[in-house]
Amino acid sequence: MKVLRILCKKLNKSDVKWVIGGSVSLALQGVDTEPHDVDILTDEKGAYELNKILKEYEISKVKFSKTDIIASHFGKFKINGFTVEVIGDYMLNMNGQWVNFGRKRINEIIMLNVDDIEVPISSLKSQLESSKIMGRTETVKKIEDVLTCVK
Repeated sequence: MKVLRILCKKLNKSDVKWVIGGSVSLALQGVDTEPHDVDILTDEKGAYELNKILKEYEISKVKFSKTDIIASHFGKFKINGFTVEVIGDYMLNMNGQWVNFGRKRINEIIMLNVDDIEVPISSLKSQLESSKIMGRTETVKKIEDVLTCVK
């Protein structure tokens, strides 16, 4: 929680549109998962701005990175022993077509109050969609279980 407090204090002062995704977002929304890092999703410009803001914690500078499945402007940081990943314009390869899920996620923000901190998180619906594409069947099942309970 201390990492979230530090991040929100620093990033909420900026004009960058960002959102917490991945396992931290899932856990905050009741999905049974144990976070091992914090994923911050933003756009390309935002990734480089966040790199400047988080410079004192930098492990690897934000730069464009691409695999067969994922492409993004990616950088790693370490805050209080916890890895923080900044991911700008997060794209997934869908049958040869690159689809920008990062922009979609930062436009589907849910604001969650956690210990008096306003935390922008990614919706379960959008995380379900990308988890399906990435073939993360266990995560898909866990998200679907929570979404079923909410209905």
